[in-house]
Amino acid sequence: MSSTQWGERKAGASKDEVESGRWIAVQKRIFTRWANAYLRMRKMKITDLCTDLQDGVLLINLLEVLSHESVGKYRKHPKMEIHKRENLKAAFEFMASKNLPLTNVGSSDVFAGTEKIILGLFWTIISKFQVGEISVDGVSGKDGLMLWCQRNTQGYEGVHIKNFHRSWKDGLAFCALLHKHRPDIIDYDSLSADNPAENLALAFQLAEDFFGIDRILDVEDLVEVPKPDEKIVVTAVAFCFKGYVDYLRRCGFAKSIGKVRAWAGRGCMQRCYAW
Repeated sequence: MSSTQWGERKAGASKDEVESGRWIAVQKRIFTRWANAYLRMRKMKITDLCTDLQDGVLLINLLEVLSHESVGKYRKHPKMEIHKRENLKAAFEFMASKNLPLTNVGSSDVFAGTEKIILGLFWTIISKFQVGEISVDGVSGKDGLMLWCQRNTQGYEGVHIKNFHRSWKDGLAFCALLHKHRPDIIDYDSLSADNPAENLALAFQLAEDFFGIDRILDVEDLVEVPKPDEKIVVTAVAFCFKGYVDYLRRCGFAKSIGKVRAWAGRGCMQRCYAW
């Protein structure tokens, strides 16, 4: 694990990776961190997204944590190929029952460790179980998340959220959301769009310290590219949404930020404070 001028870079991050624009590698790293934030509830961890899912065990456990439902019977310690494939089949049958779009992706692709297809599958899972659970005044999913972001940053100088890429590059949007929920922990008026790296580092650290929101993005993912990858930004912002929902629920004000289904309070957000 290395360090940068903005603090410690999380495991797996590579400055060269970001500079080269290898978005496959970036998504793989971010999606792995996102999954591990949930799998930690079961004391499990993905090291390599493309090889560790082959036996179906981690994928099944992730789906169960996200859905708060049982996938059904499966082999917890499969040794034979046929048993690994049976586990993956069970996982895909469960996803199909939840109406996840699985066009052009199958259990054989996960068994083979096909990188691009696995990344596509994880984006489908994130879209369904994280982004898709968001609802603000009848507006759901990504549009609901955008509405929430815009409402909670309205009036903050320098923040104009129009998308999930360049609007987040200077870090002010992340800082505004922090200030909206805890104005006592950050002096927003002292911040400048001219210091994006510092803004992002501050926002990520405070979100982790005061809200228990895992830092799944690195500063470099946003500041060192002309246009950040939309999927990783949506993943991170939706993850923050869940953290703020839990915080407000604890304070008795959950209705003020929108609705999210029960799993956000019972599962993933409890782990933010449990470790």
